[in-house]
Amino acid sequence: MKMDHPQDDHKYLWTKNSLAELVKRRIGDRDFYVVFQDEPYRHTKTSRGIVSNRSVGGVIAALEPIIRTTNGLWIAWGRGDADRLVVDANDRIKLPPDNPQYNLWRIWLSKKEVDEWYYGFANSALWPLAHIAHVRPEFKKTEWETFKKVNLSFARIAAEAATGKDPLFWVHDYQLALVPQYLRERRPDVTIGFFWHIPWPVREIFRICPWRKEILEGLLGADLLGFHIGSYVRAFLASVAHELEAKVDFDANTVEYRGRTTRVGAFPISVDYGGIEDQAISGQDRGRDLIRELVPSPHRVLAFSADRLDYTKGILERLRATDRFLEKYPEYKGQFVFLMVVSPSRTLVPAYQNLRRDVLELAEKINFKYTVDVWWPIHLIERSFSPSDIYSLYRNADLAVVSSLHDGMNLVAKEYVAAAHPKRGRLILSEFAGAAKELTDAFLVNPYDTEQFADTIKTALEIPLKEREARMQSLKTQVRDKNVYRWAGKFLTELTDVKSTPGK
Repeated sequence: MKMDHPQDDHKYLWTKNSLAELVKRRIGDRDFYVVFQDEPYRHTKTSRGIVSNRSVGGVIAALEPIIRTTNGLWIAWGRGDADRLVVDANDRIKLPPDNPQYNLWRIWLSKKEVDEWYYGFANSALWPLAHIAHVRPEFKKTEWETFKKVNLSFARIAAEAATGKDPLFWVHDYQLALVPQYLRERRPDVTIGFFWHIPWPVREIFRICPWRKEILEGLLGADLLGFHIGSYVRAFLASVAHELEAKVDFDANTVEYRGRTTRVGAFPISVDYGGIEDQAISGQDRGRDLIRELVPSPHRVLAFSADRLDYTKGILERLRATDRFLEKYPEYKGQFVFLMVVSPSRTLVPAYQNLRRDVLELAEKINFKYTVDVWWPIHLIERSFSPSDIYSLYRNADLAVVSSLHDGMNLVAKEYVAAAHPKRGRLILSEFAGAAKELTDAFLVNPYDTEQFADTIKTALEIPLKEREARMQSLKTQVRDKNVYRWAGKFLTELTDVKSTPGK
């Protein structure tokens, strides 16, 4: 097979343009479709009329160059309050607004469907099942039925949209786990890739799901199934081997089931390093202004974190470690502050409501314990910021903390590395985030070990300048060379090779 890029691929700098060139060679005139619950643009009503806002996230950043190059079709859940007002009679709209190159087909869901599919089974059953964060999954038959119904809606539209010879689909994430098989039943001629963006649980945990076989069968409708790291691939294969009468090859990472073969692989997702770095540098002064606004306390050292308010992110553990750090090292009182940005998330799910209460109470308790005159340590901000503002804050922080209890990858860690000042930045990273497998020059911690966590904060702050710079340069090289365009290119290269797969 002809290689698209050199084998020493880590020395090849992937870009938006090089990904587009690969897409032209690999996909050619085949029709290309993205099926993802997130839409690339959302339309909202404002006092100035209807405006379109580009959605944020590493996945969208990687998929847009592909969909533009192929003039393809993106199928997504339309959730903007003005989304219905701008589509045509077929629920489609040409995007991007300033230079239309592809179509977005919006799917409309009722409040009941959203409650039971998204907030219900997807985020109250599958999300906690996949994350070892000690939140009990809730398995409700009614929510499972709605989950199937919504997945079937996506698959029907995808099948209806598919035209041309051997169309190519890339389906994304756990909310649409059943789409590959539903689509396969309607269009057996299509090529389907699926990427699972969260951890895959070990077999003993996955088997508590009452509908585990149906989920596995849904995913095995794909020709290529991707996870972030090798341990998730092995856990998935173990689940299949235990639950289904399938031939599982643990060496080749393939599953033969009902006359078809599915390849399974690890494709570590990443970020747009160059784009983030450029925004961080240009916004450096803006970051200083934001810090003056958000952190009125005098300080010499600024720690920073930015997360969705989610129980998998280790926010309570981060607060406990900060408390212990100030107890053990009182010389940092009046010198150290922690700016914690938490954006609201899944506010209708009771577990998230309880987490918010606990986080606010603990932050208030710590501040009461240590406040002296006009200084207090924890500055907790509950609001969403634009990506460019977050990058500018990263650029000005002395220390970033990512303390996930369990994470498929955690792109926040990689975004921080891209944005961080090369001489100032330091990253504390949970060993339970998928990113820890790659970012080995971060300061790795067990977020459950409060003593170690507290000591690591001190170590990171006091590390000699030369070692600090060397660590950060190593991290930056890793994220720059293995960026989000490489992730997409690697997956598409393998997906477009599946024609030779036995059982197709």
